[in-house]
Amino acid sequence: MAPPLVGISIQLLSIAALILQNNIQHDSVETSVHQIQAVYDFIVVGSGSSGAIVANRLAENPHIRVLLVEAGGPSGLINDIPAQTATGALFYSEQDWNYTLTPQKYGVSYQNRVIPENRGHVIGGTSSFNSMIYNRGNRRTFDVWAKEYGAIGWSYEEVLPYFMKYEKNLDPLVASNGFHGTTGPIEITSWSHPPPIIQLHQQAANELHIPSTDINGAQQFGTAVCQAFIDGKGRRSSASNAYIDPNPYPHNLHILARALVTKILFEDKRAVGIQFLRHGTEHKIFAKKEIIVSAGTINTPQLLMLSGIGPEKHLHDLGIPVLSDLPVGDNYQNHWGVSIDFAIKEKYYHLLSTGGQMNVPQLYQFLARKTGPLAQHYRTVVYYNTHNNKDKDWPNTNWETGLYLYPANLSDVRAFPHEDRHAWDIFRAPLLGRYYFFVHPILQRPRSVGSIRLASKSPLYYPLIDGNVLADPKDYADLHESIKAALYFYERSSIAEYLEPIEPIPGCQFCKDRQFVNECDEYIQCLIVQTAYSCYHPAGTARMGAHERHDTVVDPRLRVKGVDGLRVCDASVMPLLMNGNTNAASLMIGEKCADLVKHDNQLA
Repeated sequence: MAPPLVGISIQLLSIAALILQNNIQHDSVETSVHQIQAVYDFIVVGSGSSGAIVANRLAENPHIRVLLVEAGGPSGLINDIPAQTATGALFYSEQDWNYTLTPQKYGVSYQNRVIPENRGHVIGGTSSFNSMIYNRGNRRTFDVWAKEYGAIGWSYEEVLPYFMKYEKNLDPLVASNGFHGTTGPIEITSWSHPPPIIQLHQQAANELHIPSTDINGAQQFGTAVCQAFIDGKGRRSSASNAYIDPNPYPHNLHILARALVTKILFEDKRAVGIQFLRHGTEHKIFAKKEIIVSAGTINTPQLLMLSGIGPEKHLHDLGIPVLSDLPVGDNYQNHWGVSIDFAIKEKYYHLLSTGGQMNVPQLYQFLARKTGPLAQHYRTVVYYNTHNNKDKDWPNTNWETGLYLYPANLSDVRAFPHEDRHAWDIFRAPLLGRYYFFVHPILQRPRSVGSIRLASKSPLYYPLIDGNVLADPKDYADLHESIKAALYFYERSSIAEYLEPIEPIPGCQFCKDRQFVNECDEYIQCLIVQTAYSCYHPAGTARMGAHERHDTVVDPRLRVKGVDGLRVCDASVMPLLMNGNTNAASLMIGEKCADLVKHDNQLA
């Protein structure tokens, strides 16, 4: 709470002034259109977790001119606030691409039977938009990239220095274990004072012989209160805030926002420029050295295919001349999960801390001091091995848990767009104004892969995203088993004492002959069919690997096969999705990509 001597009117005036100052600062990231030039040394398409880093690192050389192009606009105060109440408000906003999958077998409760695929449409990309969980994934994933896919140079030992390069870990207990950086531009923090119920939650996991661990350290299996992409001042640590906003090199790094790149321009088979739409007008800008596409797992394959790089038959069917016949858009991978909300019994509210709300006292506290509930957003995680997983040091599922305060009014609930909104409003009504555990079981090592294809040769049509959700029976079995394990934990471990029993979601029923929900396989099956959704970690649609492989789009130096002067640098190059959140690895890809570009252009 704000000091009692600070009256409400003074708080309001201070909030207004600070918000104005914040927005002016963020808006100034855009380079004046009068400064934009016709030719640059490098053009980077996309300002997300990888693209912002590449642009920054190339512009460190004052003799190199770099253009960074972003389809979205500048970020704002809402992006800086870590609390779930702010992060949740970004979904389905103008900062969201608002993608959806093609109709799937699962997620049938959503409008038109389509699963949302929310992605950041803003400077900083999804790093300005996500839940800020710092989770690199298991070391074995990166070793598989190198050994099985021929991504030479991308083993765990070789990428660890790049994870550490961008990291400034502010928790000395974590930073000293040899796996973390302390001097990078992205600050990582721990939850300094978790409330007692979080301590009880972790104790319950330990009682079930689940050890506490640093999930980014030597041993991933176990449980942790996750570190977060939140800086020491209580602000989101995004790629934007850390690398380009404010612009550290305004004389030679130009940033063009609200510009949708529609095509890569070629001379013969060399990439020489981009074509883009801005405020309804088409423009072209050229690059002397390279174009680096960092538009993300969905937009990158769309742009490549629109430019003539992709599956030959698909492009021919749309009348797009083929420059390079490559499996662009194949190998779409994602994590799939469900969510379960456990209300906390009111008699235990003394074990909680104040929930984040966008009210005057909390806004004042955040803006004036960067403290308080709005400066916090941390989750716990438990990694779990199902019976299908043979490598117990490489867990294939987990569940994340957040401690949140439900909105007081249904009109403020930012939830999935369900077909039967009325039934879901009735279901959610008992949670209004209550503290609860948001429990999120996730399939972390999916076998099923989908695809991305163009819906039209027009860049204004969204691509078709077929997630092929849980198509492999083992994927369904693993998610089902993980949900059972999570339900067991919250119904039958020592944390269960503090929680209200859950109610069945609309369209599903509990088993009448079972005492606990975790024993009711029919309900878990219904929960998956009705509500399985994307965990917002798409990857793999421009797969990296050995040049001679037929299933790769880029080589280990991230160069697009069959053309010159063009690289891809984002999560789309991942040969195999890691069993962790993709933001941390995408930042690593950005750092390594920048070094590759410098070396190949003799800039290092």
